[in-house]
Amino acid sequence: MSAVDERAACIRMFTVPDRAVGSSAVFQYAAVAADWERLRLQVNRSPVPVLADDERFSAMSLSLRKLSAGLGLKTCSAKSAGTEGVVGITGRQGMLPNDPGYLYSDNWIEHAESWCG
Repeated sequence: MSAVDERAACIRMFTVPDRAVGSSAVFQYAAVAADWERLRLQVNRSPVPVLADDERFSAMSLSLRKLSAGLGLKTCSAKSAGTEGVVGITGRQGMLPNDPGYLYSDNWIEHAESWCG
């Protein structure tokens, strides 16, 4: 099992929709969210922006935002987002909704590096 697959399995465990949804919606959200986190870290680490990565990240962000809304996940808004938050996708600290990573990581980068490398 790849690191992204393992992360998707973890995401499924802490994803709590606020409405009745099929398990396939949670599986889809978790798969996209894990890949999005990996790409987010990659884009953040890159000293020189790569247009293809930026375009893919933007497209994945749109998809993940829709999936998050469909599950009714509590995410930050433009008013509540801190410097690390991604509106409609993460909480204020930049981590996915209900992610326990805040308990053992100082920020989303440290948390992503712990599983992504």
